[in-house]
Amino acid sequence: MELFATDLSSRLIVPADEQSVGTGGHIEFSNGECALGEILIARSSTGICAILFGLNVGELEDDLAARFPDRRLIRNERGLRDDLFKVIRFVATPNAGLNLTLDIRGTPFQRRVWNALRTIPVGKPLTYAQLARRISEPKSVREIARACAANAIALAIPCHRVMGHSGTLTGYRWGVERKRALNNREAAPSAPAQSSPLPSLRYPDKNRSAAARLPNLFSERPLIAATIGLKTGEKIMSKQDDNKAIVGRWFADFWGKMYNVGIVDELAAPDMLLQYSLHEPRRGRVDIKAFMKDFRGAFPDLNFWGAADLIAEGDYVVGRWEGGGTHTGPAFSDFLMGSLPANSGRKMRFTGTTVLKLKDGKIVEEIGLDDGVTALQQLGLMRAA
Repeated sequence: MELFATDLSSRLIVPADEQSVGTGGHIEFSNGECALGEILIARSSTGICAILFGLNVGELEDDLAARFPDRRLIRNERGLRDDLFKVIRFVATPNAGLNLTLDIRGTPFQRRVWNALRTIPVGKPLTYAQLARRISEPKSVREIARACAANAIALAIPCHRVMGHSGTLTGYRWGVERKRALNNREAAPSAPAQSSPLPSLRYPDKNRSAAARLPNLFSERPLIAATIGLKTGEKIMSKQDDNKAIVGRWFADFWGKMYNVGIVDELAAPDMLLQYSLHEPRRGRVDIKAFMKDFRGAFPDLNFWGAADLIAEGDYVVGRWEGGGTHTGPAFSDFLMGSLPANSGRKMRFTGTTVLKLKDGKIVEEIGLDDGVTALQQLGLMRAA
């Protein structure tokens, strides 16, 4: 195997020593055969920037050239051998995983969609609507579909795991039959992945077509027909699962040790109600942010965490929690039962249950049933009779 620079406009292959391979601005690529036909992978100086399917190598090179018109394309079979093996092995055994360093290029919205796609587990596809709720964009289903279609890194950014309404197979940049085959493989039970030596990879004639083999590539029984329908609910993430994922992020980023103020704008509805027994009810993002800023200013180590698995039903999620903190900050007067002087050193540790209501991927209501009496006694704001 040699390193070649390919002139894609004329289809001539020129030895790489006649090109400036060592300078930046080029993309290396290699191709091979997998169970779903010809496949090409490409790598920039940052990481894998394309994984493409096609009927033959000529089609793949055209696709790569169209996606990176301003870059010199360098064939490097030796340098991409290991990565190509990982991709081919993943097509055959998805449970083996696909650990690649990626160079993800796109608009901020596309990158949000693609990053969300990478969180979908093998064998558990989502619908476009569910993916939209996952990124808190419930009305952007069409834009999400376009972002999936613009994805240049098949498999590693698994846009094949997104389905239409009710789990129906919809369009796929590399063909619906490939999408069906990929999901069939991922839905099928399989043995744990075994490590194996690199196979003797074949690099076919670039003008050789795989069209004659295609009828045999997708001959598996349609397993996903039985596993992704909303009726069975076995593989598609349900609305309740989506809601639990949103609440899990809220508990971690709003109530957890590392507070992320941006989570309020991302997950809270504009007029969200926040209500607990120790404080006055808060309404709206601005009011909720002000509450948490003051609370954490007074209790810098404030931290609450889940004490049991979340329970979801319809639009509601219920969670049990425990936590607290030590008052080492400024004077604090937000408690309904009284105020604390600056740096009182008093500690609180209590438990509770919270009921949250969600709509279109946003939290519209959070009402807590907490052991406020215990907290107030610990803080010295309430004494036993």
